[in-house]
Amino acid sequence: MLARAADILEPRWGFGRRGGIAVGTQETVDDLAARTTPPLYEYNVFRPETVEALGRERVRSAPAWYVEELDNGGVFLAVREPPRQCGPAAEPCFEVGDHLGIALGKTDRYH
Repeated sequence: MLARAADILEPRWGFGRRGGIAVGTQETVDDLAARTTPPLYEYNVFRPETVEALGRERVRSAPAWYVEELDNGGVFLAVREPPRQCGPAAEPCFEVGDHLGIALGKTDRYH
């Protein structure tokens, strides 16, 4: 369902995190969305420019629970089977981040 919504809405960047939005204390969502390679969260919508920057085959072959190419050339990627989070002890999250060459998103929350 999230991949379908991303296909329709075509966001510049989308992410999900169980329990609320997570961003670093020195960053805003706008700052993160402006990056070609934003950090990795539990669920991610990568725009076509991000997929190209990371490498389409690299993104498609990520050792994530779910990877789906979107009609607009972007990719929806769920790192772990929901509702599992990425955190300090989540080895699959580090594997996917290392594979893609991007850092895990901050885990500070605001609501």
